[in-house]
Amino acid sequence: MERVTITIDDDLLASIDQMMKQRGYTARSEVFRDLLRRGLAEEQPRQSPKTSCVAVLSFVAEQTVRDLPQRIAAFQREHHDLVVSHMQVQLDHESALHTATLRGPVAAIRHATDGLLTQRGIRHGRVTIIPSREEVARHSHGHGTHSHVHVVT
Repeated sequence: MERVTITIDDDLLASIDQMMKQRGYTARSEVFRDLLRRGLAEEQPRQSPKTSCVAVLSFVAEQTVRDLPQRIAAFQREHHDLVVSHMQVQLDHESALHTATLRGPVAAIRHATDGLLTQRGIRHGRVTIIPSREEVARHSHGHGTHSHVHVVT
């Protein structure tokens, strides 16, 4: 292992120390390593935009913003090849939590979700990309042998 020296402002260090205490870390270096690993794992799919992936999209939509519900529906229609499922949970009279599962090339998913998450009235948007590959499998589920696609992460 190598030792690396970094400079961090006091507020950020206080947040790191609080996280360290809440999660039970015994050393700051463990916190930094975990945060770096997560950040690098998140960036890895950006390096290979043709990589297949499954993704989870989540955001809160202010439904009183003009045409936003129609724009969200249009997103699903325009990207029907990527959107596997979509669920909406009403939080209050104006806001709903949306979650969607997507599957396809990283670049296509990033392009589609960036276009949606920058819409006025959408808050707390996040996309989690999970690199994957598809394998065609032949096997029996009791009704004879057949083939279908398995998504392997």
